[in-house]
Order: sequence, then structure tokens, then C-alpha cells
Amino acid sequence: MRLAPATTLAEFEAVRSLWRYYQAELDESLAHQGFEAELASLPGAYAPPAGAMLLAWNANTEPVGTAALRPLELPGECELKRMVVLPEVRGQGIGRALVEAICELARPHYTVIKLDTSSRWAAANALYRACGFTECARYNDDPDPDVVFMQRMF
Repeated sequence: MRLAPATTLAEFEAVRSLWRYYQAELDESLAHQGFEAELASLPGAYAPPAGAMLLAWNANTEPVGTAALRPLELPGECELKRMVVLPEVRGQGIGRALVEAICELARPHYTVIKLDTSSRWAAANALYRACGFTECARYNDDPDPDVVFMQRMF
């Protein structure tokens, strides 16, 4: 497995494809997040130096996972977004590698990284906790009743 920033048009398309998979797996609309506009404008809010998009590649150089970082409105705060690992490679440490890499990219620029996730995703929640995230107060207007808000301080 290899992690690398998404920087080319082809890599942005790979990110879009993984994010569309993520949205389908959620089986709910992400319209309240401006999902389609976000896809159309990549890298958008995820552009360096304030943001980042990482891709995880398998040995066959196929993208199998992604995670992104973007600034939040309050100074010193950022957000881990759109972490996706394809089912066929889950359990191989790719999610942990993505979370840790995003946190390392965030550390020099931010004092806290936040995320929201679904309480239905027990494995993802366990991973976030294992990576130092703890539950925190709501920081966005996500209408999903199963949403869990987490943060990690640097």
C-alpha cells in the first residue's frame, strides 16, 4: 500500500469515484453538505496548504482508499472528511494509515482536528478512538440523527 497526495486531474477523478462510493454506502443524501458542488470543484477547500486529499493505492496501483483535510471556520480548527476504504481491503490498516497521515499533515497548522461519523459504523468509530479522537460537541448542522462528533487535540 502507498499513500500519496492527490494532485493531478486523474487523481482528483479517483477521489471523486471513491467519494461517490462513500455516498452510495451511506445510502443518504449529502446535498446539505453541497456534495455535488464539492465534487465539481476539487480540490476546492481541500487544496494545500490549508487542506489535503490523500489516496491509498494497492500494489496494482489502483486507488483503494482516501481521506481529506479542510479548514473549519474557527482559527486553528480543521476537519477530517470523506475517509473511505473499499470493503475488499478493509482490516489491512489502510484506514489507520490514512487517519494518521491526515493528522500529521494537520498538526503543524492546526490545534484541533474534528470529524463527524455515523454511530452505525462501529469499526470506523473504534478506529477514530484508537487514533486519539474523543466525542465532542456538535460543530456542524448535519441532520443525520445517528451522527457522532469527534475531535483530537494537537
